[in-house]
Amino acid sequence: MKSDYLYAGKILWVDLTQGKVWTTPTAAYTGRFLGGKGIGVRIVWEKSGLPSIDPLGPDNALSFNTGPLTGTMMPGSGRCNVSSKSPLTGLLGVSSFRGSFAPELKYAGYDHLVITGQAKEPVYMAIDNEKVTIRSAADIWGLDTYETPKALRKELKDEEIKWACIGPAGEKVIRFATIIGELRDSARQTGLGAVMGSKKLKAVTVHGTGGLHVARPERFYEVCARTLEALKVSNPDKTISIQRYRQDEGRQKTTCFSCPTRCEEEYETSAIRDGVVYYKWYAEMANKIGVRDMTIWRELALCINKYGYDAGSLGDITAWVTELFEQGIIDEKDVGFPLARGNSEAYLRLAKIIARREGFGDILAEGLMRAARSIGRGSEKYTILTYAGDSEEVTQRSAQFYGHFAEVIAGIQLAFPMEDAGKAKMIAEAEDAIGRAEIIGGCKWHTEFNGLPLTSDVHAEVLSVGLGKEITANELSVYQQRVRQLERAFNCREGLRREHDTLPAQYFTDLAPDGHFGGITMDRSNFEVMKDRYYKLRGWDLTTGVPTRATLESLDLKDVADDLEKRNVN
Repeated sequence: MKSDYLYAGKILWVDLTQGKVWTTPTAAYTGRFLGGKGIGVRIVWEKSGLPSIDPLGPDNALSFNTGPLTGTMMPGSGRCNVSSKSPLTGLLGVSSFRGSFAPELKYAGYDHLVITGQAKEPVYMAIDNEKVTIRSAADIWGLDTYETPKALRKELKDEEIKWACIGPAGEKVIRFATIIGELRDSARQTGLGAVMGSKKLKAVTVHGTGGLHVARPERFYEVCARTLEALKVSNPDKTISIQRYRQDEGRQKTTCFSCPTRCEEEYETSAIRDGVVYYKWYAEMANKIGVRDMTIWRELALCINKYGYDAGSLGDITAWVTELFEQGIIDEKDVGFPLARGNSEAYLRLAKIIARREGFGDILAEGLMRAARSIGRGSEKYTILTYAGDSEEVTQRSAQFYGHFAEVIAGIQLAFPMEDAGKAKMIAEAEDAIGRAEIIGGCKWHTEFNGLPLTSDVHAEVLSVGLGKEITANELSVYQQRVRQLERAFNCREGLRREHDTLPAQYFTDLAPDGHFGGITMDRSNFEVMKDRYYKLRGWDLTTGVPTRATLESLDLKDVADDLEKRNVN
């Protein structure tokens, strides 16, 4: 696929160790991986895939990725995908954040931004079309995620820049630190903010004045307009209000670039006076730790925003530490102050000492599983509340596999309450819809995964019109299947195997704690049968969970199969 239609045409590479900047053609990757997460995963496979590469070392690549639809008028074309080797899991780290950063990157002339190396002193990157500079961040290192963009706009004398930055949590290389974008959304869960911090990269700013070429503009407009109307008819505003309080904060529905749905809620706050507090994910944490005081809850949410944490990971750790305190495994002498479920002030204090790596917070900053190994004393068994395995290096959150993921997000029951022959296919189809959106530069929440009308047929049509080359729904499916297999191969090369695709032990032995499934346990043999079905659908070895050579070669990934064979990954 050599057409420049829809693509900016270049990948921007930056080596922070050498202070070098260069570009290469995007077309070197589009033929097999199309764009977005697809190219990002391939770049990380090539640059960071060896087990010897430290996620927090200079050799790890951090890639900001756009897709062919990014920056167009196609609804939902504003998300920025980010990929790297995760410092939290040691596996592939992929996440995304919303806003205008990704479209602006394309308007500046780049489909992807890949950062390697490690600066000697704190720096930030300023991209202004073809002018790319690496600048000292000495004066902004230590600032939170609200102070940082103010300082950047002032220094660059440009109020229109788009930005992505880390807060103090990223600077201190907290393994679950996030990258924050201008809409206060973040690349969550996999510790990508820690990767930026390890590289001493405080922020990236982008200003672009270019445009994109479309093969058939009038037809492209028609397809996008029709898609917009379909989304409106589908009543996509499904977001449940986290808190509908008013007081001195004003709630507003907000939206991403080129998106009509306004599916997110943000709150103006007098404590910031510049921007908003993004609350959506913090209800999850508040529920885990029993915070009911709304004043403290808002302060905790603001603290997480400012420091640049992943609220889900912080909630897991806080709930776990509270359990240890209640069980007598740790005490006030260990922590520095007493903990009790619902003790809001203590949780706020805990969040701050983790972000600063002070005392007990330094242990927790390493992530739940590493903290459990450090503390010992039987603390490991309580991690089953949130993790499937006994090591973050070789485990996924159970929510991303069979069980709660699709039930909670998509309203589809998979692993619970009982085994069903169709569940493996259902989770595969949900993953496929998400994966398709992530490689084309679309939004997964607009797809059939979320019950909305952007199917593979719609995506194939708009890509065909935009690129001036027919792409069928089946061809688009091949692209996303290829990327899915590459993701799995990466993780298997890092040690992931069948035994790590599981659920917490309590789901097989105790009453499931989730209210949706109270009083129900999962039959382990049925669960393994379901995994067999899923593996067969994916073309993975039933014993190991590794993609077979036949599967990889059928998707033009012979080089990947050869690499796995060379390293005895089987």
